[in-house]
Amino acid sequence: DGSKVRFTVAQGRASIGGGAGLELDLQGRYRDQAYVLHLVGDGLRELNDDTLPWHVRATGSIADASFGAEGSVRAVYDAEGVDLQVRLQGQRLAALGPVLEAELPDLGPYRLSGRLKEMQRGVRVLGLQATLGGSDFAGEAQYQGGPTPHLTATLTSRLLRTGDLEDVALLQAVSR
Repeated sequence: DGSKVRFTVAQGRASIGGGAGLELDLQGRYRDQAYVLHLVGDGLRELNDDTLPWHVRATGSIADASFGAEGSVRAVYDAEGVDLQVRLQGQRLAALGPVLEAELPDLGPYRLSGRLKEMQRGVRVLGLQATLGGSDFAGEAQYQGGPTPHLTATLTSRLLRTGDLEDVALLQAVSR
């Protein structure tokens, strides 16, 4: 669409070599939010060969959230063949708004984890485990892109505190 994303590296270290694979340590800004990233992955052969899975482990932080991912991606530059165990946690969802270019409700603290898998025109999260405030959720979710994006989820909860979801009307408005 021709839009530009501002991504800067203020400090970084890269190590590539001898069958040990690729290791990156970066600090900088993404969409005006400070980030820190530590990434360890397979070597350059796997990274550049779209027929091979590139195994990766990453941890970091951005916008007052910490994240981690471990698994594999095939065709890394096109983000295809994604199969990652992911986790994300932070104090307020709204703090991620600038990173995602979305207006998110001011809910939290939050924590989520699950297995992120690519599907045609979207992604699916299996084994989703999440907490929001004092509430918990488990299940799976699926996002389908395209002209009319669609998000569906099947969730169960052992403890649902309605006060944790006070801004749910805003969340529904954002999803439209």
